Amino acid sequence: MDRVPVAPVKAATDRTLRLALITLAELVERVEDGPAPPTTATRLALAVCFQHSRGDREPFAHFWRTMRDPCAHQATETIARYCRTTYLMTSFRGVLRAVGIEPTATVEIDLRRAARNAKAARDAFDQAQKNCPTSR
Repeated sequence: MDRVPVAPVKAATDRTLRLALITLAELVERVEDGPAPPTTATRLALAVCFQHSRGDREPFAHFWRTMRDPCAHQATETIARYCRTTYLMTSFRGVLRAVGIEPTATVEIDLRRAARNAKAARDAFDQAQKNCPTSR
């Protein structure tokens, strides 16, 4: 009987969790422009994070509700942008704690840097698709 080594499975699990957290951090970057639409990627990222949690659904449900909140009750769009980003970052910290990661400045900087890189790559890909003559 062949035995599967445990270390690669753990590494793959850690990588999957990191990618899920980067996806959520990218969402924090994107809500400045408006509430985030519910996407399959977001659902998958939240599900992966939930699988690594202690089973409390609230941090994930709170993140889901917060990402969709337009903060339209604010006096100006500038205040609404600030509130959307701040509230979602607070919810993201709850998700980090739920998966056993303390949201230190180092952790947040690392995840937000990775999210900005992912966002830039996604934006470049979207722009290339728009400029592609075969996609018209």
